[in-house]
Amino acid sequence: MAKHIIRLDGMFIIKTFSTDFEQPIEGDICVEENGGRHFNLDLRDERGLPTKKYVDGKILDATEADLAVKTAEYEASLPAPDISDADMIKILVGKVAILEGLTNDL
Repeated sequence: MAKHIIRLDGMFIIKTFSTDFEQPIEGDICVEENGGRHFNLDLRDERGLPTKKYVDGKILDATEADLAVKTAEYEASLPAPDISDADMIKILVGKVAILEGLTNDL
């Protein structure tokens, strides 16, 4: 039987695996000594945010409050845009005008 292992980032589970396929590293946590060959959980939502956490020895679903914190951390880590929204609109309008001119020539 394989051991089921989780890897954490803070309280969030970022990786799951069985020892049939990978060996744990320091800090990994065994959550099942006699598990099956495969151990996979859905760990990310459609936005890439973690869906599972490990608290007091239990695997739990991340709460909306947990996700709000992770969303704020993610958004704070994004680089500032190099161009303003107004400038981007001007560029896009110009590109549309060029494309319209091309289609009018057909």
